[in-house]
Amino acid sequence: MYTIEDLNTEKKHTRNLYYLLAVPILLLTGSCVYGMVMHLNRNDSYQWLSYLSLLIAGLLVLFFDGLFIMPKRAYQRHLKDMLFGRNHELQVRFKHVDMDICVKDGVSFKHVIFSEGDDINNDENDRSFYFDIKKDFPAMSIGETVIVKSHDRRIIHITNTKPDCLY
Repeated sequence: MYTIEDLNTEKKHTRNLYYLLAVPILLLTGSCVYGMVMHLNRNDSYQWLSYLSLLIAGLLVLFFDGLFIMPKRAYQRHLKDMLFGRNHELQVRFKHVDMDICVKDGVSFKHVIFSEGDDINNDENDRSFYFDIKKDFPAMSIGETVIVKSHDRRIIHITNTKPDCLY
């Protein structure tokens, strides 16, 4: 379900976001330096320019980082965990999936419930997992037996126990 190509694509997008942020930051830094030089030349009318450009640059970095870069970096960490982290396999029976989106470690997931025991109605056998919303959830019927490969309750891969069926 996850590939190295997914990780490389996310890294490329993050790098492009940094380049996009660098252009206005360089312009604002230049205007800040210009305002300081004019201030040092005893022209106090440009002092506000350095203050304003520094303030705008700081706010732009905080806004851009929180809104665009941090979610990309969180998803990159998630991909690295899925590709290179320790994983576990568990044979379970599908119970249900919540359509509500939950956020764990900065990544959005769907909450999926599987039952480990023979009795699917016994809540003591339930196992809770998280499925990445950027991936397509496979079609499964209630009670279908599958093998879930996971890392820290986050699903890496779901395999049907029938030999010729792979989700």
